[in-house]
Amino acid sequence: MAIESKPGALRRLGRLIGGYGLAFSAGCFLYGGPGQQCALAAGLISLDSLSFFKSSRDRESFSSMLLLEPRFAGEGLLLRGVADLKAATFISENPSFAADARELYVSTSARWSPLHEIAAGRRLVDWSVADKHWNIGAWSPRFTLDPFQWESIGMTGFFYGYRSKSWTLTAMASPVSVPEQGIPLSESDGKLIYASPMAVPLQEKVEVMGQLVDIRYGLKFPPISDIVLRPAGALAAKYRDESGFWGGASYGYLPIHQPDIAVDATLNANAGEVRTDLHPRFPMHHLATAEVGYDAPYWSIWGSVTGELPEKLDTPQGWLTNRVGDALITSWGGELRWQEGLSMRASYLQVDENRPDPEEGAIDIVLPERYLYRRAWKVGAGWSGGSPISYDFGWIFDADHSSNLVSLDVRYSPGTGRIDPSRQRWAVGFGADFISTATGTGWIGQYQGNDRVRGKVSYAF
Repeated sequence: MAIESKPGALRRLGRLIGGYGLAFSAGCFLYGGPGQQCALAAGLISLDSLSFFKSSRDRESFSSMLLLEPRFAGEGLLLRGVADLKAATFISENPSFAADARELYVSTSARWSPLHEIAAGRRLVDWSVADKHWNIGAWSPRFTLDPFQWESIGMTGFFYGYRSKSWTLTAMASPVSVPEQGIPLSESDGKLIYASPMAVPLQEKVEVMGQLVDIRYGLKFPPISDIVLRPAGALAAKYRDESGFWGGASYGYLPIHQPDIAVDATLNANAGEVRTDLHPRFPMHHLATAEVGYDAPYWSIWGSVTGELPEKLDTPQGWLTNRVGDALITSWGGELRWQEGLSMRASYLQVDENRPDPEEGAIDIVLPERYLYRRAWKVGAGWSGGSPISYDFGWIFDADHSSNLVSLDVRYSPGTGRIDPSRQRWAVGFGADFISTATGTGWIGQYQGNDRVRGKVSYAF
């Protein structure tokens, strides 16, 4: 809904959406002209449910999640504000709450400065096409409650942007770094409790001297200052000409958005168990990306190369950590589009990482991989030709682990393609995810047996 720049309407908006809306409305009132529509409030509320084809003692067979996604924007003669928020609660035996923001910032207005922009807050920037397309999470953090439907979110800091007919320049600097959130996790009596059935639990037993013994976990978080007080910065430049050719380069000294888990495992022979303390750590890395592509009316193609140099953290003697090394990430992809709404896409990803050898004699606790894939293909197709029903198909093949993830989605929106736009507020979606693996290893392989069907009812307001 669009809200006119009138004091009464602005006060009502401020009361409705709290502090963020009040700030945007005040900026609109102070800097917008009479009768101008300069504030917007919208959002989406949805109920997501999933059911697994196979039962398991490690998870529930059915789960639901209530999702609220409010979006606010306001722009006046001098300032612009945006809030794109996301909050979710699991409706399960282990209810929990998670919230994040794709974007939450205040910037200079394009009406005041059309070429230059200064912003502060959380901002989503397309630093890398490959990072976004493959949900790598090297450049941008991710919202990861559903492992098969991750999405990129912004980084927090101060931003400068310049945009001309052919060039786009972006700079970011920040005294703080906020790690990405995973599935809510807690510990009770040595057991790890996950809010989502899609979580892959860490192993419960380990072999020591030829015998299987129980593992008792403990979570040891560092001081909050060690988590967030990590200065970061990035620069990006992109060129695009009228023919459709584009090229870009980015460099950043940034946090590794996924926490590095260090394990302090000791054998308690009297109790016949291994006491395992998990220490989340938050290292930094250097990233450099170069990309080129071509966009035509009915097709596009792109290629990307990223080099990564992680900083090594001091690790106490005897601790187990992920084997992290310098990496080269290469990817390419393309898409075909037809006027009727049919599209087809394909891409390839390869990650070459120079990882150190595992430490000899350490208790073998399997930790999550930092990269989802080392060599993988992604193929997809979609159709949304003005009909109330749209379709999407996706297939990911993990070549290193001989594993497949196939996803099918159908969405029905009653008002699509009709005169009355109010009927587009309701939408119903159905989907399914199928997993096959020859090894049971790798990111896809670990979900073996978690084939599922999904349902979603959403209302846009």
